[in-house]
Amino acid sequence: MREQLLVISFEDLSTNPYSTMGEVFEFLGLPAYENAEYKKYNPGSYDPVNDSMGSTLSDFFKPYNKMLEELLDKQFNWQ
Repeated sequence: MREQLLVISFEDLSTNPYSTMGEVFEFLGLPAYENAEYKKYNPGSYDPVNDSMGSTLSDFFKPYNKMLEELLDKQFNWQ
């Protein structure tokens, strides 16, 4: 069942779309396809989270992030 699910991070897709999409095509059993350009549509910009809230959220999600990383055997480096 695990081999039927591919999880990719938005960070990987955003910073290296060619490699990430290659992984998606391979996972789906599709022939390799290289797009000339991956455009970013609707790029958002957000105000930074204040330190106190960032710390609270990080502490809350830390055990869940760890469980997810162990389940997927993949490191996300979330803070």
